[in-house]
This record gives sequence, structure tokens and C-alpha cells, in this order.
Amino acid sequence: LDNAATTPIAQEVIDVMHESMLENFGNPSSTHQFGRQAKNLVETARKNIANLLNAQIIKGNITADNKPASYSNLFIKETDLIYKKVNNN
Repeated sequence: LDNAATTPIAQEVIDVMHESMLENFGNPSSTHQFGRQAKNLVETARKNIANLLNAQIIKGNITADNKPASYSNLFIKETDLIYKKVNNN
């Protein structure tokens, strides 16, 4: 079967999610103990993801390098130039 739109979830991810749903069910925005525990997990996950992506966290958001966007812009500009040359525009 085609996994283009979906990907099976790794067992390790399922295990962590299951444990979190059973033991850390607090609202991360709440100030009570369950909320603080949940916020800790969210912050830890955010840091781990940022490290994996070689990104940084700015105002609570994971911010990656903008090089992919720059490469996309360059590709679009170059493609436009080639199109104009081929079509004498």
C-alpha cells in the first residue's frame, strides 16, 4: 500500500504517547501540578525537536534556518530566467 499520505507510527512513539496520556494528562497552560508536568514534557519535546532539526527556539516556536526558502526562491528565479530564454521573452 501507498504511504504517501500516511506513515505508520513507530512503536516507541506510541509507547511515549500512551504513557503521557495516562500519566501526564494536564493542560500545559495550567498552573497546577498536572499542568506543570505536562508543560515540562512539551518544553522537553520542543527542545529535542529543535536539536534534531538544528534549529532554535524563539518565543516558544521552533525556528529553522531559512536556507531552504532561499534555495526555493533561487530555483524559481532561475527557472523563470531559463523559461524566458527558451521562449525569447
